[in-house]
Amino acid sequence: MRRKLFDLILLFILSLILVTCSVNQPQFSIQEPPLETVLTIWWNRGYYPEEDETLQKVMTDGQQKTSNKV
Repeated sequence: MRRKLFDLILLFILSLILVTCSVNQPQFSIQEPPLETVLTIWWNRGYYPEEDETLQKVMTDGQQKTSNKV
């Protein structure tokens, strides 16, 4: 009895793996990147004004370096 239950569970797991692997095969397609990339950053204001100034400086430096909008 135990052997039959084990065989049944094993058969179920193998069939589940087989169905899962064969149903959704990826379609390889080349997608063009968006023309304009925008990075959105959410943050809370810092306790000290220097924290906000430093974050603004990092964002503008990164925007100039990568030519992406922040």
